[in-house]
Amino acid sequence: MSQAQQLPSRSELPQELTWDLEKIFVDLAAFDEAYQELQTKLIEGEQFKGALGQSAE
Repeated sequence: MSQAQQLPSRSELPQELTWDLEKIFVDLAAFDEAYQELQTKLIEGEQFKGALGQSAE
């Protein structure tokens, strides 16, 4: 059986094969803020876990 190959890290890839992350987030602080917002929304979303198919009424 062949072994799975590990993906290279971003720093090992040629720049032309990576996304320009500055077009998404101006700086690390903007990324951190968005990340924290997502974490909060994920926690809030836990209340809906297992509720698929239940009526809203």
